[in-house]
Amino acid sequence: MLIKRLICVTILLAFSSAVADQGTSSAASPAKWLSESRFVISSMETGPVGYLEAWGGSEFGYAYTYSISGAPAGVTVDADNGMLSVAAQLAVATYAFKTSVHNRGDTSEVADFPVTLEVVAGVTARRTKSAILHRDYVVDSGEYGTPVGTDYTEVMMKIRRAIILDQKAVGDGKLRAAIIFHGGGQYDYSNNRWTFGIQYLDIRSDTPGVRAKLRNIAPDSPYHIAAAILQLGRQYFQCVGPTDDWICEQPRSIGFKIDTTAAGDDAVTLKDAGDARNFPIGRYVMVGSYDQQMYGFPPNIRYFEYAKVMSVSGGRVVLDRPLRQRHKDNYWETLQDPNSLGVARIYAIDRDDQRLTLRARIKDIEFLADPAKGSPGRKLYGAALDMSFENCVIPHFVPTQARFARVSGGSVLSGELDKLVSMVVFDGTTTRDLYEGTGVDYLLFKNTDATSGYGLAPRQLRAINSTLRGIEYAPLTFKGSWTTQQVDVSGSTFVGAGPVFAEWPPESLVVGQDGVSWDGRRLTLSAISSSDRDRIWARAAWAGAIVYADAVSSPNWGIVTDISGESDSMHFDIDWKAGPGPVTGTQLYVPRLHDVAVRASHIAPGLSWNDTDAGRQITPAASRPFPESYQVDISGF
Repeated sequence: MLIKRLICVTILLAFSSAVADQGTSSAASPAKWLSESRFVISSMETGPVGYLEAWGGSEFGYAYTYSISGAPAGVTVDADNGMLSVAAQLAVATYAFKTSVHNRGDTSEVADFPVTLEVVAGVTARRTKSAILHRDYVVDSGEYGTPVGTDYTEVMMKIRRAIILDQKAVGDGKLRAAIIFHGGGQYDYSNNRWTFGIQYLDIRSDTPGVRAKLRNIAPDSPYHIAAAILQLGRQYFQCVGPTDDWICEQPRSIGFKIDTTAAGDDAVTLKDAGDARNFPIGRYVMVGSYDQQMYGFPPNIRYFEYAKVMSVSGGRVVLDRPLRQRHKDNYWETLQDPNSLGVARIYAIDRDDQRLTLRARIKDIEFLADPAKGSPGRKLYGAALDMSFENCVIPHFVPTQARFARVSGGSVLSGELDKLVSMVVFDGTTTRDLYEGTGVDYLLFKNTDATSGYGLAPRQLRAINSTLRGIEYAPLTFKGSWTTQQVDVSGSTFVGAGPVFAEWPPESLVVGQDGVSWDGRRLTLSAISSSDRDRIWARAAWAGAIVYADAVSSPNWGIVTDISGESDSMHFDIDWKAGPGPVTGTQLYVPRLHDVAVRASHIAPGLSWNDTDAGRQITPAASRPFPESYQVDISGF
């Protein structure tokens, strides 16, 4: 049996190598910049401290691997997600080292970037001006009162108030707060907002490896989020305080229109220079554009990114990093829906009335569901900008409005991957029933045992050395109106029965129906508000997408080069590359999958490889390049 498996793996490796070069762009280029290259930590900090995030090359976004050289002992980088970690406390100093960033598709393409790690003094008392204060807030210390039976609501809210006062006293970014629970103990509360406004927060058990248990005992209400186990960080599109009884949604109130930007720009220009008063120097902002869902909350903005304000001059806001995306001021949106956010805006997400949780690390915690509240009582909402869960048990995980969400070890029993999330990582974790991800840029399974839910739709999905199981659904099930632009699986095992892949049919519409017209270069959908079919097609299409006429993978095809909108219409400029092109009555298709590769992986008995609708596919089922003359380097984001 062992010999047969080795032969199988050898054949798969040879197969993958033979087809890997099909459809490769001749203009391959390495990354051009790092989003962040300078990190400030204290001499007492260990664990994850930030992420290296390369961009700007010909590769698909996040399709890079990382290594570092010249770093102090104990400083490491995760090769696959760029996470920087510190294993042991470092002396106060400024450390300079180098990261080498390799393209995944063409590993000969590499770029080197300088990285700076500034370590300032960390103290527990008698803080000087430049030092970072570390303070533990022990739940059972008695300092913050005692519980009423097992109800710690007042204790937790007093701890929050103490942290906020300390945070204000020491200054922005100068407090590292740790809330300590007793390992094995259970802590009930009826207000799940006790983390709101805390910038840097650890939540952990006092006994490594022994989980404390947290539970929200509040009754369900019309605002189901109040029944969730925890709200980690305050969602920046909500306007609810830590003790308010209602939740309001006013996303446009914190967004301010800007001129069209280009990828690589490090500044934005406000349409109204008077709006500059909303952007203090040093605060985080979100730059976003393109309404890809056209309903729902939080808004499902396709192109979004997070940055800090470096300076403001007139209506020009300078950021601390280059923009990854082009943001256009003429994307479609409707004034009839306050959650429709299409045109380019810069959002004030870290405000005086709502300080962001910039980094949260949760370790050795079991979050307990309340069955009496049904689905709302199982959820944990994670909205810290950078959050890590280590050895935790989460009944239902909802990362939302965040830059990085990482789960290491432990288990996630189900989850809805929400919107405005740059990267979600499951590393060494057991997961079940994950779904959605329509507003997630990058989903990574690494060394993880993942049982599929009813469907995922992130823009990019990668699995490395993982087990992908299909019980009720196929191991890789893709759903919804959104396109997953890249799927990359390596060194993994598929388990289940039936086909490996399941995908919803490609989106289609007919020229001449439902307000759809074609003038030889531009496809116009003139009834976005009233035509479900038009809206769904618009969600699936993107700049760089292949559009097929008559049937998927037909020789009659073009490429979406630009998207814009006005009034109730959306315009898709299409460069028709092959075939006669559309005429009245032509059915146009956008596939759900764009680029799929499965390498050095195998299936267990009971599963079978099946074909997908992807433009390029590298699997044991079938291998095909992109259509001739399709430029691979425009396929990413």
